[in-house]
Amino acid sequence: MRDDIISEKLGGGRTSNIEILKIIAIVMVVMCHMVPNGGNVNALSYVDLRHASANIQLVALVMNNYLGSIGNAIFLVCSAWFLVDSYKIKMKKLVDILIDNWVVSVLFCAAFIIFGVNISTRELVWQFLPTTSGENWFITCYLLFYVSHPFLNQIINHVTQNTLKSINICLLSIYGVGQVLFPGSYYYTPLIGFCTIYFIVAYSKKYLMDIIVDRKKNIQILMMSSASLVALIVLTDLIGLKINALSGQMQRWNLLTNPLVILIAISMFNLFVNSLKKFQNNQINFVASTSMLVYIIHNNYIIKTYIRQKYFEMIFEVFTYKYIYLWACIGAIVTFLLSVTIASLYIAGKNIIKTFITKL
Repeated sequence: MRDDIISEKLGGGRTSNIEILKIIAIVMVVMCHMVPNGGNVNALSYVDLRHASANIQLVALVMNNYLGSIGNAIFLVCSAWFLVDSYKIKMKKLVDILIDNWVVSVLFCAAFIIFGVNISTRELVWQFLPTTSGENWFITCYLLFYVSHPFLNQIINHVTQNTLKSINICLLSIYGVGQVLFPGSYYYTPLIGFCTIYFIVAYSKKYLMDIIVDRKKNIQILMMSSASLVALIVLTDLIGLKINALSGQMQRWNLLTNPLVILIAISMFNLFVNSLKKFQNNQINFVASTSMLVYIIHNNYIIKTYIRQKYFEMIFEVFTYKYIYLWACIGAIVTFLLSVTIASLYIAGKNIIKTFITKL
């Protein structure tokens, strides 16, 4: 039964259940980024999403910000589920991500320069060093996490259940609860967050299969954790409106290792992987396969600086922010569709080049 549950194959191809979840995750990440809180803080179009607000649309945008952490957690859960059974590092996968990140970054830089955008020297350096500049932090961190996973598996597979449970309790206590309550106190880094989720998934897969296959329990966990996170954000906003000293805490709970975020991600994964109907759809699988490229494309430094910011400036000047949440969601949908289109063209172009080279 376990092999049926975790199998990624159906009729010789990938099942689309988990692939749909990956698409949902990248849409969450795009929605998180498509909010008017980036760029110049002095711009009229800038919106402060760190402080409490009586405007329900701004509170909704704060919740969109939290979708980024949930989407990232879902990606990690999906990856961890299969990596915990692997000791192999695929060099082709590493090289492909590095090349894709660099080529896309350089192509955007060249295109903007051709269209007359004045790119600063610092921005040029960032565009030519996208993996090490920290602008695409998720890509850099994922690569470090990926090359580390065989060593993490050595720990996971050579300790007892109680020891692995203790590791999870320590990581969650320090970097989940502790980091949320006392930000910056425990030397947290995103890589630690990745490893924390990895150990939780590993323990769940080894010892909690009865919970993983229980759809009713996972629905309850998803509903309770989601409702708790929303309630926590709303309560933080209400307290911030009453107590000025606590006003700037709206992003306090927006952390990858927030236990509620982890519960949402894992319960969603369990529900999708144990879907009553497993099916295969090549179109869905292809869109899901562009997820990493979509992240690289839509969150490129030049794109978010010169396109995203200009979009919200235009909305503010032409339509005002009366329906800002609607405009943010429209922007996210358009950004996602354009990113998938660009990613598809990039993949097609890359395949043509590969075919040409092999024929030489």
